[in-house]
Amino acid sequence: MRIGLWDRTELEGLLLTPDATELRAAFFPAQAARVAAPPPVLDLPDDVTYEDMLFIKQLIAAQIHEHGSAQQQFVNAEVLSREVADKRVAEHVLALQAERSDLRSIWEDRYNRFCAKPDAGDGLLPELHSDVMEAIERRHDSTRVEVLPMHLVHRKGTMHQVVEDGRAGWIRDFRKVTEAHHE
Repeated sequence: MRIGLWDRTELEGLLLTPDATELRAAFFPAQAARVAAPPPVLDLPDDVTYEDMLFIKQLIAAQIHEHGSAQQQFVNAEVLSREVADKRVAEHVLALQAERSDLRSIWEDRYNRFCAKPDAGDGLLPELHSDVMEAIERRHDSTRVEVLPMHLVHRKGTMHQVVEDGRAGWIRDFRKVTEAHHE
């Protein structure tokens, strides 16, 4: 068996990876108090299409025509969700659950407000999507300290995950789009 020596640079490189968060916190609590960096933002894979996904069908139903950034947001939120689930850091799991609940609450408040306005007969809720996304941007830009750091892309993608789960949508009868999707 051969034993290799690691110098300071090698050790620091290993300890500064996202996978070493728990180890850093256990052995270096003063440094662990610093806010961790959010995961990197990934480009949308060229070979993946999301056209059959519910969150895209909801955007189409709302007559939102561009979906490229929504797809990138969704894929980044999916990667973040898998990473949180795989690592099983209780604080991160709870923070992601809270984030989904908070985003659904933001959506629901606005959905109810827009639904209280008279229907033009087309079932559309103009500006619901943009209003929700702007609220998410304001939430993201706030100065609160986060247990689970995210880029805006991850946060908006998390909202698309809520829509994908059938718990939100962008038109008055969003549940009909969800039901048709699951048939």
